[in-house]
Amino acid sequence: INGEDLSQSNVNFESMCPVEAHACYANALIHNDVSDVHVGLYPSLAESLARELPDFHAKDTLRLVVISDTHGYERALTDTDCLEPWLFINDTLKSAEEETNIDGIQTDLCVVKNSYLLPEGDILLHLGDFAVDRGGTARQNALDRFDRWLSLQPHPVKIVVRGNHDPAQVKFSLSQATYVTRPETMTFGNKTIAIVPYGSSGFSVSKATRSSCLIPSTCDILATHEPPHSILDSCLSGDRAGSRVIRSAVENMKGLPPKLWVCGHIHEGRGSMRHTFGTKHTTRETVVINAANANHGRANHLMHGPVVVDVSEKNGICGGKEQKPSLQKTISTERKREKNDNEEELLLAIDLGLRCGASLYDSSGKILRYEQLHFTDSEELNERVPLLIDSWESDINSKMESDPSTANEKRRVLSYLAIEGGGDLLNAWESSLADKKDIQLVYVRPEEWRANLLTQKERKSGRLSKEAARLIARQVVSDFGSMGDHKGKFKTDAAESVAMGFYMASHLGWIVRTPLVKRYSNGNIIVPK
Repeated sequence: INGEDLSQSNVNFESMCPVEAHACYANALIHNDVSDVHVGLYPSLAESLARELPDFHAKDTLRLVVISDTHGYERALTDTDCLEPWLFINDTLKSAEEETNIDGIQTDLCVVKNSYLLPEGDILLHLGDFAVDRGGTARQNALDRFDRWLSLQPHPVKIVVRGNHDPAQVKFSLSQATYVTRPETMTFGNKTIAIVPYGSSGFSVSKATRSSCLIPSTCDILATHEPPHSILDSCLSGDRAGSRVIRSAVENMKGLPPKLWVCGHIHEGRGSMRHTFGTKHTTRETVVINAANANHGRANHLMHGPVVVDVSEKNGICGGKEQKPSLQKTISTERKREKNDNEEELLLAIDLGLRCGASLYDSSGKILRYEQLHFTDSEELNERVPLLIDSWESDINSKMESDPSTANEKRRVLSYLAIEGGGDLLNAWESSLADKKDIQLVYVRPEEWRANLLTQKERKSGRLSKEAARLIARQVVSDFGSMGDHKGKFKTDAAESVAMGFYMASHLGWIVRTPLVKRYSNGNIIVPK
């Protein structure tokens, strides 16, 4: 699976898909045919797909646009009054204005004239909790607004999965969206999507103990309202609220588990990760994405944009362009040397430049050292980089040997060199590893670690991103360092290397904390006083 962060607003809309965090391109496999059962759909799948649709068999790539947990605030995803970086100023406003009369029914002008469209795709998938927690007329009005909003979106197939806040029956008359209230399996071309809504409308997830009650023997994509237990399901309280039953069903599938699992429900679980599911006979690494759009806690606004996922037969291709390997793929390449039991791995994180930030982590997640470095020119950089790599490893071991309390600890060995940045200056770091076969070079894009540590608001500009990085670095040094709280001004390059290294250490499994960055209830970063 390859991915490219596309959160910046200056990307080409025609060639790239905008997403809040990053786009995952799932290389789906073709499995045995699964019986196509469509029960409990309202309107029926046949009715929803009666209009002209793309020939999915002829498509190499199936593009999903995924949203979840909008709670009546769906227009915030496409409203110009709260325009976010994932939206684009283009011809969509003009096209929306031309749609003011749909099937003879006048839509809300405020919905149309002030609206942009979601990113285009083959399937718009809402994973549940679209309704508001009010009764009577207010609830029905909100459902009608949601249906009108759905009708404006450009996707030929629209699927809405029932969530725990949603009614048992809804007729989407305008949008003709398919409403899934029971476990279903759908096939689009050669790709199979299994859907599990929130239970209580004729079935109960908690009582469906057999895999066959929930999902087929194998599928390419799994779409559920609830996340799997212990994966992207941590609430504000710290409790894990994901579904044990659905996870167990996936773990015990007779065939291969899904390549992609999209879910929602837990607002605080927004994000993505990889996990290997299956039995000892059939296992597969699955990309799990929690696409919840709402704020943490009780929903009162939306914090995140849509997620766009391409499921393709091809590997590393999006829009006809070859994608660079993702961070995950770079890390998973075969190591050149097995780690000795008497050694502890180190990670050196570098924020590239002549004015350079560097930070060092060990495999327990502790930050051992961080500095702001300055090189006069590229010639000095080329001279000093090999010495720096050697000295940072040797200095840590010398310090341990001289300290009686740590003299008998494992020898620390630099195993990963993570670099943010590129260009000519990168050559010095790459060439320095020519004779260091034990060190794995990892390229990290700034958009990647920022998407995992920073909020959408903090990523709106370079200035806000740097301010957030300095605060996060203070928190990391305080929580994971042995040198005490940082004193004085935190240099930006050093802070960004600390933040990037912190992300990398968590990605390697050296740091386990949910959420990674501790924040107050208002979203501000907690820093030592």
